[in-house]
Amino acid sequence: MICRNWIGFIALLVSLIVLSIVSPTIEAFRSDSQPGYELPPTSFVPPGTEPNKRFVIELYRTKVVIGDGVVLDTFTINGTVPGPTIVVEEGDIVELIVVNKDDVAHGLSVHAIYRATSPFIGNVAPGATKRIIFNASYPGVYMYHCAPGGQGIFVHTMSGQYGMIVVKPKIYKYKLEEILGRKPDIEIYLIQHEIYGSGADFVTAKPLYVLFNGYIARYLSNPIMARPGDYVRIYFLNVGPNLVSTFHLVGIVWDFAYYQGHPLNVIYGGQTVLAGPSDSWVVEFRVPEEGPYAIVTHVFNQPVRGAIGL
Repeated sequence: MICRNWIGFIALLVSLIVLSIVSPTIEAFRSDSQPGYELPPTSFVPPGTEPNKRFVIELYRTKVVIGDGVVLDTFTINGTVPGPTIVVEEGDIVELIVVNKDDVAHGLSVHAIYRATSPFIGNVAPGATKRIIFNASYPGVYMYHCAPGGQGIFVHTMSGQYGMIVVKPKIYKYKLEEILGRKPDIEIYLIQHEIYGSGADFVTAKPLYVLFNGYIARYLSNPIMARPGDYVRIYFLNVGPNLVSTFHLVGIVWDFAYYQGHPLNVIYGGQTVLAGPSDSWVVEFRVPEEGPYAIVTHVFNQPVRGAIGL
């Protein structure tokens, strides 16, 4: 009996020691504790609410150039793949007007909207227009994509009907902005996405190309320019729709990274950010000196398919 008690006591002691060692690591990956944090409202607004921001989303099929001599005949949003990046501020009352200019049904799913969207914009018949008004209540980086319902959601998203919506924070600031006391010198909106040659390739996750912002090796021929000392913020979204990304800038250690783009979901330092399909990050850093800084995903079968830049 005494022996058993001693074994129990030793087991408890070991558990406490292990917990004391592990807990700082766990704490590092929690959202920043924020005294006085108030739960934001949902995106619901009463009927008749007037928006202060308005965006028109047009859904139709057309041809899109994604590389030198490479042309897609595909579904698009406003004639591009990806669709336009939408930028609003926390607390904005936003109206999205969804116009179907095609001869098949389309629709829209917007991950930044914290309310039921399907009854408003989930299925838009050919030639029809629908709309939704919402409160952009949570800051972050979000995906939006076509959602006509059923299998069409997969087919239309695979085909290129997706984009990014950024809700910039107003209540809490990103940490590097707080420390430096100024806004970023450069803001970059970067979408990683895949291009498939067939439905079979999509199902087996074998893309022809993996791109940043709609063009093969876009930022090799048109590099993003910065100066030593510049404060850079990147809004990064991995649309997928199938592959995981480990986003990385060669020669850069993040000063701060924010999961899903929320300023309280902060990580200090880091070499990459891990993003599954529809995952997003905000990363911030300072340009240390003159030189090239390659933009890649460290899943190396993806840069060779086009996800690379400077």
